[in-house]
Amino acid sequence: MSAEALLEQLGVPGIGLKLVGLFFVSVFILFWPGIAELSDSVITYIAESKTGQLTRRVYRTIAVPHRGEEQGILQEVALNQEELNSGVLRLQTWIPAGVEKGVQCENHSAKLNHSLRAPIPPSLEGAVGRNDRAPSLLNRSIFSSDSALRAVSSSSSIASIGTGSSNNLKLLEDEQVLAKLQSGEMSVHALEKKLGDTARAVRIRREYFSQKNMMNFEGVPFEGYDYETVFGSCCEVVVGYLPMPLGLVGPLHIDGEVLHVPMATTEGTLVASTNRGCKAISLSGGVETTLVADGITRAPCVQLPSVREAAIVKRWLDDPMNMGRISEAFNSTTRYGRLESVKTVIAGRLLYIRFKCFSGDAMGMNMVSKGTDCVLEMLLQEFPNIEVISLSGNFCTDKKPAAVNWIEGRGKSVSAEAIVRGDLVKKVLKTSVASLVDINYKKNMVGSAMAGSIGGYNAHAANIVSAVFLATGQDPAQVVESANCITLLEECNGGADLRIMVTMPSIEVGTIGGGTVLGPQGANLEMLGCRGTGSVPGENSAKLAKVIAGTVMCAELSLLSALSVGHLVQAHMKHNRSSANLAKN
Repeated sequence: MSAEALLEQLGVPGIGLKLVGLFFVSVFILFWPGIAELSDSVITYIAESKTGQLTRRVYRTIAVPHRGEEQGILQEVALNQEELNSGVLRLQTWIPAGVEKGVQCENHSAKLNHSLRAPIPPSLEGAVGRNDRAPSLLNRSIFSSDSALRAVSSSSSIASIGTGSSNNLKLLEDEQVLAKLQSGEMSVHALEKKLGDTARAVRIRREYFSQKNMMNFEGVPFEGYDYETVFGSCCEVVVGYLPMPLGLVGPLHIDGEVLHVPMATTEGTLVASTNRGCKAISLSGGVETTLVADGITRAPCVQLPSVREAAIVKRWLDDPMNMGRISEAFNSTTRYGRLESVKTVIAGRLLYIRFKCFSGDAMGMNMVSKGTDCVLEMLLQEFPNIEVISLSGNFCTDKKPAAVNWIEGRGKSVSAEAIVRGDLVKKVLKTSVASLVDINYKKNMVGSAMAGSIGGYNAHAANIVSAVFLATGQDPAQVVESANCITLLEECNGGADLRIMVTMPSIEVGTIGGGTVLGPQGANLEMLGCRGTGSVPGENSAKLAKVIAGTVMCAELSLLSALSVGHLVQAHMKHNRSSANLAKN
């Protein structure tokens, strides 16, 4: 269809305009509050008259279902050079039939020449109508049954297209969005929100960084991933995802169940070694665990005018008579969380208040922070001289080595135990009970003490904690305190068998929220039977912590066995270095 014929159908005969470029077609589903659902389609033209003047033409068709009628509007706007230089004009708002609202530019005003009713052009018949509640969108930038119009639209110049609406940005081609990023008109951080398509946002962002910084994303995959779940929850400025090897440890007999434990790692021998320890323990009867304590912490720092006043507030907080008021304020902010304890310490006129809260199946940092903030507001009413320095004063302590977590606990405090038969120690682990007890004392106890370790009285608990954390969507940074562990070995049954125990006072895990919302991580939690919230609040997250402790014990047993007979280096040379890498070195 020619431009002349199309314009005649739009109700503008005799003007003799030449079409320079059809560049914008969009479909909006609008909601008129309390009245009706409206279907509004727009075609915008840049046209040139015989006098050489550029005009912008907007033809709109509006379907009003409850009235059973359809209406059309044609608007023509003259463009001067100043307006063209400032960018393409945009409509200020939706315009009902016969009502002139005007047109607005980014920095300039423009005159609305005329507005009139016109019939729906044949090219749109059947595409927009009173029964079409969810129109299709073709090629992102065209909505029409006319293939000629689609062809003209796809050849439009990038420079000639502009919009001030995030809804309209969805209709631009990738190259047009890139142009806006490169000019600074759009932020690379806001692509998901502006485009409404998270996968497309990732694709365009990769191209932007590739062109700007010569980055090579060739080895970083991005297709086939659920970025909708990531957006607003797990990561920002996303350019792809990282596949990691996922191994299974098991069958692990633990607390009467038989499980396979997922571990994501790039360290060769780790899964194999843990499986060896798992075999020896499971064949001996399995692991028994117990939850010793459960409570996440947050410790704000507040300042008083003097040491004396700081001591007064400390005494008030330590007084059991005031615990009811504190708990009431804290618990008012959460459905599942319950304040368990408050511990205070003073440094000069600084007061640190460590709130400990049961958080159900959530890891609980948001929950405890919200409750803490509410208690601080109550304290400010009681003691107006308090100055809140920081909601987190590092006495919590989160994501840092700290004796307070080792002594007081944080998150889940778990102990695990197993009796390993002496014959399996020899057959599976290739060592002896006496050798294992001896090396554990000299390495994990004395060696760690000489190093001044805090919570590091173990062989490699962090290896297992990090691998299970990555596999199940936990916060990797919290491996720092979650890997606090003491491993104890004893001879039992007259020295014939081995008793192995681990105590981990600060495992910080959740089975809802955070990275657990991601598909693969959620599936791994499902595999363990602890995804989401259990029938009893907190039981699923407690189970995950127990599984981690049991798996740590298996790994400790195997590594200590390898060290006791000098097998560690041999195993790593076999499993942790490929022949290709060895040939290069």
